[in-house]
Amino acid sequence: MKNTFWVSTPNAYNTNRMIDSTLQILQSKYGLRLDEIFFEDVRIGVYKTAVQLTGERYGVAGTYRAATQDYKYRTKRDAGPYSTNHIIGQHVAGLFQAPSTPIVDNLKVATLNALSAKILQNTDYQVIKDKDPIDLIDLSGQKTISIVGAFKGYIQKLSATDHRLNIIEIRPEAIPPEYRHHYVPSAQAPEILPESDVVIITGSTLVNNSLKDLVAYLPKDGITILVGPSSSFVPDVLFEKGIDIIGATAITHPKKMLQIVSEAATGFHFFRYCAQKICILNKKSTTFAS
Repeated sequence: MKNTFWVSTPNAYNTNRMIDSTLQILQSKYGLRLDEIFFEDVRIGVYKTAVQLTGERYGVAGTYRAATQDYKYRTKRDAGPYSTNHIIGQHVAGLFQAPSTPIVDNLKVATLNALSAKILQNTDYQVIKDKDPIDLIDLSGQKTISIVGAFKGYIQKLSATDHRLNIIEIRPEAIPPEYRHHYVPSAQAPEILPESDVVIITGSTLVNNSLKDLVAYLPKDGITILVGPSSSFVPDVLFEKGIDIIGATAITHPKKMLQIVSEAATGFHFFRYCAQKICILNKKSTTFAS
């Protein structure tokens, strides 16, 4: 079955309903007035995109880079209010109405995370601090574990076990050579994911708008984990789509975060210098380890 539904291409830049629905929740449930919240700082780094908003709100997301090299977008280098030299000072409401481009889509997810950060700290979402999602699930016995994205840490840990490991990745070269025997082409995801006991998905699928396709193939009797700073927003919509645990990021030193994003920070640097791991649990799930 040939299917490249989640491969990142410029055509992936269209309306992201998960983001739009989450934005509606932030406005209707939590009363945020987006026309009163402005960009005070923006950093678009090699690996991460970060924003500072009115009211000491900070958020980060992965920088989606593949389509930024596409000619279609390079010909519009100075177009619109959310392009270079025009972003700071704009209100965030306009961002979510702006035409979709790589920069706009990166900013949308980082902004959603910034808008959600204080809400996650002060509401009844079930949040566990300083834990990795994989530590919360039962990994006894021999399981089939499918990872969407080249998560080096998870790959190293799980490849040393007796579990059957699948690594679904659009760029095989992103997988270290010693683990490439676990590689599965993305076209096989519709067959592989439903048969998995555990699915771990990179939060970057929120930025490139491919998660909407992946959720159709999540295992009904397994557990699904969404991991990465891009997934650090109010989880209502993600839980409705079948996510059991969100491995998110809480910013602890925001000014340092802005600095290191400008210095090509990766997730490793975040947890070393300016952030902590948090897990947001879907209360309807019964698959957590005791």
